[in-house]
Amino acid sequence: MYENIASFYDRNIGEVNYDLMAEFLHKAFVTYGKVSNTDERPILLDAACGTGECTIRMGAKGYDMIGLDISPNMLQMASEKPGAEQVMWICQDMAEMDLFGTVQAVFCMTDSINHLLEEEELQRFISRAFLFTELGGLLVFDCLTDTYYRNVIDGNTFYQEDEDFCYIWNGEYDGKMCDYDITCFQRTEKNNYMKLKDSVTERMWTDGQLRTALTAAGYSVVNTFSDLHFTGTDGKEERRFYVCRKK
Repeated sequence: MYENIASFYDRNIGEVNYDLMAEFLHKAFVTYGKVSNTDERPILLDAACGTGECTIRMGAKGYDMIGLDISPNMLQMASEKPGAEQVMWICQDMAEMDLFGTVQAVFCMTDSINHLLEEEELQRFISRAFLFTELGGLLVFDCLTDTYYRNVIDGNTFYQEDEDFCYIWNGEYDGKMCDYDITCFQRTEKNNYMKLKDSVTERMWTDGQLRTALTAAGYSVVNTFSDLHFTGTDGKEERRFYVCRKK
C-alpha cells in the first residue's frame, strides 16, 4: 500500500494539518483518557503511522511514541526525519500487531481504518488495540464516510503539479469499496521523468459497523466529531473521528 510511491507520500497529502491533528489528539487524551500533565511520559501507539509526521509531533508534546506501519519504505522515510530518534519504529500489519507491553492509548489517523477491507480484519485490529491498551485507555481514529466517497471521490480525477513533480489520482466508488489509481512523475537529475504507479483500495465503514466492532472488543464510544475542532457529527460529515475508551 503506497509502497511504490512512498517517497512522494508527504507531497501527495500535503493538505493534512498535522500540527492541528497532534493538538486534537493531545486534547482528546487529556480530556477523555488516562493521560495527565505529570512528569511521566505516557506511551502512545500510532497505528499505520506512515511517514511519521503525526508520530514525531506527538513525541514533541511529551509522549513516548511507538510508530507502527506495514510499509518498510514509509518507516525508512519516517526514521530519517528530525525527532525520529525519540520514536520506536515497528514494521507490522496493524491488524496483527504484537507489542512488548501495554500503552496508554492507540491512535490511527488519516483514514487508515478505511484500508482495512474485511470485517474480520477490522475486528482484529480493534481487538489487538484493546489487548495492548491499559484499562481506561483510549482508541482514537478517523474514517472517511459515504458522503466523502460519493461527493468528492467517485468518478473524479485529482491533479497536482510543480516544477519537478506531478501526480494524477483517479477514484471509483461502488457504495462499499473505493479504488484509487495513482500515477506520479518525478524529474530526475538527467532532466527526464521517472514514472511510478500504485493502486489503493479503501472500504467505507458505516457508523453501525464500527460501533459493533468496538463493542465486541470491549470499547465504549465516548464521543464522535466531524473535524479536528471537536465539532459534533450530524451524519453528513465527510470524515468522522471516534474517541473510544477501554472498559
